[in-house]
Amino acid sequence: MTRLLWLLLAALLITGLSAWPAAAQVPGQFATVLQATQSALDSVQAALRATNVSAARANLSAAQGSLQTARSALQSIESQATDDATRSRASGLLGHVNAALASVQAGLTGPDVEVASRADAARGEILETLNEIPPVPSASPSPSPSPSVSPSVSPVPIPTALPPTGSPASSAWLATMAAAGGLFLLSGRLLVHRRSKKLAAAPRVSERSTTQES
Repeated sequence: MTRLLWLLLAALLITGLSAWPAAAQVPGQFATVLQATQSALDSVQAALRATNVSAARANLSAAQGSLQTARSALQSIESQATDDATRSRASGLLGHVNAALASVQAGLTGPDVEVASRADAARGEILETLNEIPPVPSASPSPSPSPSVSPSVSPVPIPTALPPTGSPASSAWLATMAAAGGLFLLSGRLLVHRRSKKLAAAPRVSERSTTQES
């Protein structure tokens, strides 16, 4: 029984730790979505300001490439996310991006008179995407040295290995550690129980041997 518990603990740790690096990539993927979507918006707005169809379609082609980058990042988030909320948000954003791509494609291949309306429809979907992208954590500036600290003393660096609280990576890590702790406690209780049974049985063996000698 104890061996089985240790095997379950090892499998749980391997699964959790293998999912943690993938979950840690989710915030970076959302940053890619934000950057690519903003680039697509700039291109679509340039297409709407264009004075001829050729220039408008050139800008729509640039927007298409940016939207494809955003779609690829969202598909990665869907496969890497460890919680339903993140997967659901990525799925919703993917719907807007796909709709924007469809409008852009129609503007590139459809009649000239529809280029402006297709670009405007794509802009609406892109704006919806930007409104629904979760806040992307930005790199915090390095703190300036305190005047009260001696120049010869190096400040202690703040550890940055753990993911921020509330992120998908943090949730995966905490869930893995909680389950591992539970298995450790259960295994310990079983070991104590087995040892107690052995100690309880020891006097009976001694009494039996004394009876046989007499």
